[in-house]
Amino acid sequence: MNNVMTYKDKDLDLSIEYKSAKTNKTVNHFHKTYELYYLMGGSRIFIIDNKTLNILPGSIVLVSPYTSHQIMNASETTYKAFIVTFTLNTLSVNRHYKFKNPNSFLQNNYSLIPLSKNDQNIYKSYVEKILAEMHDKHAEYDLAIYGIFLQMLSFCQRNYDAQSEDLLSSPLVPARSDPVIRYINEHYREKLSLTRLSEIFYVSPSYLSRSFKKDIGISLVEYINSVRIQKAITMLVSSNCSVVQVAKRCGFTSTQNFNRVFKQITGSPPSFYKKNDIFSQIQMDSPSGSSAITRE
Repeated sequence: MNNVMTYKDKDLDLSIEYKSAKTNKTVNHFHKTYELYYLMGGSRIFIIDNKTLNILPGSIVLVSPYTSHQIMNASETTYKAFIVTFTLNTLSVNRHYKFKNPNSFLQNNYSLIPLSKNDQNIYKSYVEKILAEMHDKHAEYDLAIYGIFLQMLSFCQRNYDAQSEDLLSSPLVPARSDPVIRYINEHYREKLSLTRLSEIFYVSPSYLSRSFKKDIGISLVEYINSVRIQKAITMLVSSNCSVVQVAKRCGFTSTQNFNRVFKQITGSPPSFYKKNDIFSQIQMDSPSGSSAITRE
């Protein structure tokens, strides 16, 4: 059974969502807010910025505005996450302070911040305090939530600064599947199949299929389709290409197959993104706005 708690302060452009959910859905979205995603249970896969992040409990992912990304469950169907969305306006409400760190993790398209056991306990204590404030709604609870959020953000920055270069450049998926992931991300426009990939990497189709599913949590075909659909969404909302052109450029052999896979993954047909002209709406909005375009 799904358990969800939400909080929103429109004046501060600050939204919080706690989820304990069971799902097999793949979420494709982008938004004009920062998204601070803390995984508390289960395992999830982020496809973002042409990279695949295999996220385990205790990890934080920060996604910057307008960065298209895809989230899917890995080997488990149940996950628990604490998600905060905010804007630069959230950080400069009092007009006296702005992030001054030249190496701020807010400057990246995305940042992955794995936490040690001790740091997980510290961050979890912030989460629990916010959830308690959301539940109890005592006097000035909005102010309390905002103060705890700022502590969380500074905590994330300090942990980001403390990461070594080795950690920042280390593989984000198991080593044996990393080359396959990289190849798919770069060659998604081409004809890809289990047989073709097994020939490229000199392994049997059965071994490749089995090892990929074990490492990533989804099948090879599911991963290929997910990458292609993420690229298709970006192309649909940021170019004048027709649905037929997008399907061809993203590696689909027919528009019919593209439409079927697209709706299966996103819940909407490709025409939804063309008709609603989402990218134009986002570009016209102020950077400090709080709305988001999300497909779940």
